[in-house]
Amino acid sequence: HFTSAPTGTGTWPTSLRPTVTYAVHAADNVGVTGYDVERLLAAPGKPFGTWTRVATNVKSSSYSSTATAPGAEVCLRARARDAAGNITPWAPTRCSAAAVDDRSFTRTRGVKAMRSSLTIGGTYLSLKGGSSVALGGQRGRVVSVFLLAGPGQGTADITIAGRKVRPVKLAAARPRLIQVLVPVTDGFAGTVKVKAAGRKPVRVDAIAVAR
Repeated sequence: HFTSAPTGTGTWPTSLRPTVTYAVHAADNVGVTGYDVERLLAAPGKPFGTWTRVATNVKSSSYSSTATAPGAEVCLRARARDAAGNITPWAPTRCSAAAVDDRSFTRTRGVKAMRSSLTIGGTYLSLKGGSSVALGGQRGRVVSVFLLAGPGQGTADITIAGRKVRPVKLAAARPRLIQVLVPVTDGFAGTVKVKAAGRKPVRVDAIAVAR
């Protein structure tokens, strides 16, 4: 019998093509012989499909999968087998959602396209004076907005499916990319919008939505 159920680890998206790596470990009194791994995919703006087996009774305790399109999401789960034929329940799921780059956003007048080596895709959009950017057709339970903080930066207002979340102050001593996580407990379907709250600039890099 198993003395320790399998556990898994994964990462939140930090790039346009994030890879979720599932490292699993279980303990058993007769010896773990291998692991089964299943993958769950969601196309950009779409709900998840069904679980698909990608590995059966493999010796390796680590498996990786990549979200191949901006706005897509990939999940992994695993279970262990032992020499006596016992199989554990599936370990907790780990997911990673691919961020959508700023070049895919709709924008109002006054938004400028800029470049920076600090950003995910090498570009960002600069907003000020009430200008805004938006990403439509989204659905999920967690929104991640990537913004550039730094000297002289203003405040960003984030709106999700028509609901204003909270202002994000971006003034900082040095330029850096920050990730703002916004949980939406009951889920949402609609548009994610970022607006410059005042005259000072707001720099928007990317948006990721986890289902």
